[in-house]
Formats: sequence, C-alpha cells, structure tokens
Amino acid sequence: MTAKILFATPTTGSRDLARLSRAARTISELGFTCVLFPNGIAPNHPSIEAAKGRGFDVVSLSGTGYVNVRNSMIEYAEQNDFSHIIFFDDDQVPLAGWGEALLSTLTATRPTPNVVFGPVISVSDGGGWSTSEDLRSPDILLRAEGIFEGDVYSGNTLIDIDFFNRNNLRFDERFNKDGGEDVDIFRRASCAGAVLAFSAGAIAIEFTSRSRRSVSGRHEAGRTASSRKDSLGRSWYWKLGAKCKAIAVGLLLTIRAMVGLDRRAAAEAAFQFGLVRGRS
Repeated sequence: MTAKILFATPTTGSRDLARLSRAARTISELGFTCVLFPNGIAPNHPSIEAAKGRGFDVVSLSGTGYVNVRNSMIEYAEQNDFSHIIFFDDDQVPLAGWGEALLSTLTATRPTPNVVFGPVISVSDGGGWSTSEDLRSPDILLRAEGIFEGDVYSGNTLIDIDFFNRNNLRFDERFNKDGGEDVDIFRRASCAGAVLAFSAGAIAIEFTSRSRRSVSGRHEAGRTASSRKDSLGRSWYWKLGAKCKAIAVGLLLTIRAMVGLDRRAAAEAAFQFGLVRGRS
C-alpha cells in the first residue's frame, strides 16, 4: 500500500512549537509532509517563523476557528493529492516509534481502516492544582490494538481523504465555539460505514499548562465539556441527570477539599460545578 500522508497541525501561536518542530524532522523521514496551518494569526508570527526550516512547511488559510481550519486542511490535502491526513495538535509531541506504529495499524488491519488514532497522554511540570491524569486518563494505554467502536477525537488521528470526500464528510461549523466537532464527524463517519482502528503504539504526549490545571481552568473545562455534550444531542432528562450527578460529586469533592486541604479535590470540584453551569 502506497500512501501520501499529510501531517497537519493547526496553531494559534499561543504554544511553544519547539518540541514539535524537532520531532517534525523525524516525521519527515517517514515520508510524511509536515505542514503548520496558522489559525487566526499571520504566517510571519514569531512561533511560525521559528518552526520554518525545522521540518515544517507553512500554509496560510483564509478561515479561522478549528472547525474551519480543519475543513480547509482537508481541502488542501485533496488538492495536493494526499491520500491521508493526520490531525495533530500543537501541544502534542509523538513518542519514538509513533509513525511506524500508525502505518503498521493502517496497513495490517483488516478490513483496511478509514480512521486510525493513537493514545494521547498528558504530562506536566507538576505545578497547578490538578494532575495531568485528571485531564486525560492514562487508561487508554490499556486499550487493545485494532478495530475500534466508540468515539474518536481529532488529535493524533489519521483519516482516509477519499472516504471522507465520497461521503461528503466535513467538520460541522456549529461546533466552532465549544468543540465536539471531532466526536460528531467520526460518529457520522461510522454511520457511513467507516472502519475505525486504534494504534496502541502511536503514542503522543500532550504538554498541559498550569492554567489548564488551575481551579479556574478546570471550571472552564467543565463548562466547555457540558456545552459540548449538549451540542451533541443530549435529551433533557439526560441533561438533568448529569447535572444532578455533577452537583453531588462536586459537593463531596468540596467537603474533601475543605477537610483535607486537598487542592486536587478543589480543582475537580470546580470542574463538576462547571459541568452544572455549562455555557447556556
């Protein structure tokens, strides 16, 4: 199987691309074409300039917002005859063997998958109130290699361009504010007959900032998660049940935080109350 693969990373310029730029040289050696897609920033932004010449090309797009940019990335891949595109976030770095594992899953899995994704593991500098495990559970490393049924996210994920074009699959602009566009499009892809596969060895590391692990950061994450789930079509009684559960869990975590002076419990209580509040 011969694949022409685009390694595509959207960026707002708010994150340091040095780690990913160093990895891009190794990724390019696999035959992947690495391209940065500025999201709402000029192509001469300092972070973009620093990444040029380190394995990355830069392509400017007219749209802004992750939904519009990802759709433009698919169009760019189609126009330049790429068979596949890998969506990779700008706060992630692939571990050694990542590309080989992803290609192995793509070529060895039967039936041939239209979507292949790998695990994303969070790491941090140890600061903040929450831990990296609170943001992303490492349990994904226990998942079995091969055909997968369930929700897929768009970081560290490869898609078959031809399948998505034949089925007129694009990210929905209604999700531009709070996210959830990735879960939505891969659900629609599954309904269209897409084969999903998990590549256990294609591991990406996500570097989480202290602000994301602060009390306010966890509260905002809870609000976003609630709105995202609502936009994916939760029924009113499902919403009510979820909010009641979040209130109960949040109160228990608040008591634990107060009794034991537990900073982590306080941050996770803030997340639960964010789920209750949402953005509506």
